[in-house]
Amino acid sequence: MSDERVQALESDLSDGGTWKCDRWAGGGGGDYIAGLKFGAWLAEHRVPVAVPAGELCASAAALAALGAPQMMKSARGVLAFHGPTPALPPVQKIILRSLLTIWKVPDRIVDRILALKPGEMWIPEGDDLELLVASRGG
Repeated sequence: MSDERVQALESDLSDGGTWKCDRWAGGGGGDYIAGLKFGAWLAEHRVPVAVPAGELCASAAALAALGAPQMMKSARGVLAFHGPTPALPPVQKIILRSLLTIWKVPDRIVDRILALKPGEMWIPEGDDLELLVASRGG
């Protein structure tokens, strides 16, 4: 996910619709800041996100998806977070925590995301996944 891709997605979704977080729509990740910017846009414009069967919504795209007011996730779609490389400095962790709190991401999920070390991957499952999707109106 790059700034250019974010601008294209914003243009594509400006008339409504659902962002399909998949490998073709920047779902494979990319720039952390671009992901947060797109998440803020999703929140502001109330655009829902879908994680389709057989697709990966990861990294910066997974963070962006947390800004969506609603998430529809297929049982066979994968939502994955990882610790950024290099590790976030303390001030950026505070900013990320604040943004996720504004987006009403449950504290347990926020804590888990912020605890990830550089390169460490987390795929929410079970109760964590149910809590996350429910918090997104899904």
